[in-house]
Amino acid sequence: MDETCLLNDKFEPARLPDVCAPRRELLNRFHQAAERRMIYVCAPAGYGKTVTTLLWLADTDRKAIWIGLDAYDNGISIFYKLLARGIMSVQPQNQNMADVLISPAFSTSPVEHVIQMLSEFYPAEQKFSLVLDDMHLISNEEILKSLPLVLKRLPHSFTVCILTRSEPSHELLDQESREQVSIIRPEDLRFTSPEIRGYFQSMGHFLSPEELKNAQALTGGWPIGVNAIAQSGLIDGDVEDQVLENFIKRQIWDRWDHDLKDFCMRTSVLSEMPAALADRLTQRNDSKELLDRLCAENAFVIHLGDDLYRYHHLFLDFLCNMRRDAMPEVEEALFKICAQYFNEQQNHLMSLQYWLKSGDYKGIGPYFYSYVFDESNRVMVENIEYFATFFRDFPDEAFREYPALRISRVWYAYVTGDYESMEIHLDALYKSVPSIALHTPEYMEYVALAYSVDHRESFVSQIKRFGWLGRFIKSFSNGKVTKSIVSFAHNFPYMHRSNRDYCDLLLAGDQIFDKLSNTFGKVLGTEWVYVKPGLMAGFAYERDQLEDALAHATYCNSLLTPENSKEGVFCSLIVLHSICQAMGDTAKAEPVLKDLGELVAKEQYFMPNFEAYKTRLKLWDGSVNAANIWLAQYYVTEDTGHLQLYKLFQYLVTARAYLVRSEAKKAEELLLRIQDFASHYRRPADIAEAEVLHAALLWAQKSRTQAQELLERALERMQPYGFIRLFAEEGLSILPILRKIYARITKSTYTGPLLPAYVNAVLLRTYQVSKRRKGVAYHLQEDTGIIKLSRQQKRVMELLAQGNSAQQIADMTNLKLPTVKTHLSIAYEKLGVHNAMDAVLKAKELKII
Repeated sequence: MDETCLLNDKFEPARLPDVCAPRRELLNRFHQAAERRMIYVCAPAGYGKTVTTLLWLADTDRKAIWIGLDAYDNGISIFYKLLARGIMSVQPQNQNMADVLISPAFSTSPVEHVIQMLSEFYPAEQKFSLVLDDMHLISNEEILKSLPLVLKRLPHSFTVCILTRSEPSHELLDQESREQVSIIRPEDLRFTSPEIRGYFQSMGHFLSPEELKNAQALTGGWPIGVNAIAQSGLIDGDVEDQVLENFIKRQIWDRWDHDLKDFCMRTSVLSEMPAALADRLTQRNDSKELLDRLCAENAFVIHLGDDLYRYHHLFLDFLCNMRRDAMPEVEEALFKICAQYFNEQQNHLMSLQYWLKSGDYKGIGPYFYSYVFDESNRVMVENIEYFATFFRDFPDEAFREYPALRISRVWYAYVTGDYESMEIHLDALYKSVPSIALHTPEYMEYVALAYSVDHRESFVSQIKRFGWLGRFIKSFSNGKVTKSIVSFAHNFPYMHRSNRDYCDLLLAGDQIFDKLSNTFGKVLGTEWVYVKPGLMAGFAYERDQLEDALAHATYCNSLLTPENSKEGVFCSLIVLHSICQAMGDTAKAEPVLKDLGELVAKEQYFMPNFEAYKTRLKLWDGSVNAANIWLAQYYVTEDTGHLQLYKLFQYLVTARAYLVRSEAKKAEELLLRIQDFASHYRRPADIAEAEVLHAALLWAQKSRTQAQELLERALERMQPYGFIRLFAEEGLSILPILRKIYARITKSTYTGPLLPAYVNAVLLRTYQVSKRRKGVAYHLQEDTGIIKLSRQQKRVMELLAQGNSAQQIADMTNLKLPTVKTHLSIAYEKLGVHNAMDAVLKAKELKII
């Protein structure tokens, strides 16, 4: 409870200024808006969104939870932890909520934890207002998609108030029309002439009609402008000249003394300032008192609760410009003071960020090291979110001064799919190896891990060159490095297709694993013990050697200990369940799935890929409901930029979901992106899987030749590795294409690379799987009207359904037997089946007969 006891005041609303404009009409608008569960206040900066909302809250009996957002809150785990702490602040003694909040797993699945937390909220007669201020700074798709789902679960005692500069979305406008959301716009917030007169009077200034007209013209009713000129009582200058910076400088800044200006400029290095840190930055001991006074005077300072303050964004921009002009020589020292303060607070992310701002890149070492080995920072999504900010506009000089920084830059480019940047920084990292080994040898194992995912080289080549790198590593930590990094397999469910596609190992000879043990295996340490049988299990499964796969998977599981990475456990259980499923052994598969569920409940960062795995099983049978549920998940986003490497398995499931829902265009666009992405990362199995799904789509759209060519390409790609399951799992969706291909390559005129024995093995297993599964393109075929039988084909199918043989049908219709067989053969092909019973069942299911 220690953490949550500190929350009581932090999420209180900012304090109102001592003098406020009496805006009764606007307050009534807010009261009316609050009759709905959400108020959306949208206007540009300086329109008084914050002050007006505070005035409304002061005019109600609601308990307010005020959350001021900034750019650093744009990560899903950070955002929801902030939201959870805010909600916790109104029931600090609720132990069940506290347990959810302080759970080490919170950051791994923040949405689910907040929903769980809300279910523990005590019923309360008191009304609450949850205010999300500066919501326009939140652009993360996962947050924007999940937030409505979370807010719906708030108790009815809550009203949500969103303050933002963003225009309302189409969805919000629709909700407004259905009286579910109230929207307050800029025109509602502008000061009217009577309100300007009243505000000046409250400041002790009485305006003449001409002065009132001039004030209205100067400000256009812009609240922050009205406040600025009312502070001084002076109304002068050209309208065109009265931009905000002039308001602040002429009406406020120029009237302050040197000490106050110095204080504000020094503290402007912070977006949110603890009073204790403000004391350090200004070398005084009365920062809290001074900040409280500035808040009371309405001087663009907001009290966030406890001893935490922030400047209004517009004023902060002004202060930063003044600081850069007036005291550039002290900026480095100010940033270092912040870095040291946050390091003492164990906030290694912030400390690293501020030391970077100082420009002392040689001195960044302790802060970077603290971050890298910070055990609380093991969630991949959190790290991606952080580095997105950290490496924005990153100075090249920092890499030159402290080359080890490139390790994180490589990792960030790698997982976010920016393969071009990854290659650039890898090459620069290799050039820096002697310097890193000499000055910061503790990072050399990290360099080796970065080298291990360099997709431009095969493992055989990398093993040969490992000696070049290994001679710089003084000693191996027996896997300590792999435990301290975020993820060595990047949360993928299959070990043999995880941080890299390990197919290359199958072409490298029997001694390859011994060579790996003596090279990269040393970096993995104790994790390497189970990796070999884990990879062998995956390879045997893909080759449809299920008994061998089961033996390898069982052995792999037996080698795992509680000290091993949970990723090893997750991967080994996934492949074990896949094998049991493929064998049709539900008795063995069910307990494995249960074990997986228990693991994911504890280690929830596996949840997206685990849900993707379970969804894929349902999509193979054409479940539209499963597709709908998957696409509604908050972590299933468009990702319009680079595809994210650690989401690659999820993307393939999303493509299947689009196919099942007959969203052909979306499916094709995503599949083409996956093929391009996977080709850059040398991931042949992922390329082939995307090609298989794309071929199924093309076939359903009657692009038969293209579908056949694409599937042949996928077969050629996988033939050297002997992979079968990758095709067979798609069942009925690709079976007719495989039959066409097999018929083509078994002709004497075929001279291509495909071997009939390999294609026949794929065809036979796919046929067996097709007996149990409709396939992901099942509904797409229906919707595109591809299954249409001619009058004669329909007639012979109807007679077949009545139990007649082909000869009997010929006798009954006066058709020749070969003609009847031709009609049946064409009907079978259209229906995607291969025998009479399946044809009859499918035709009845589709209501063709």
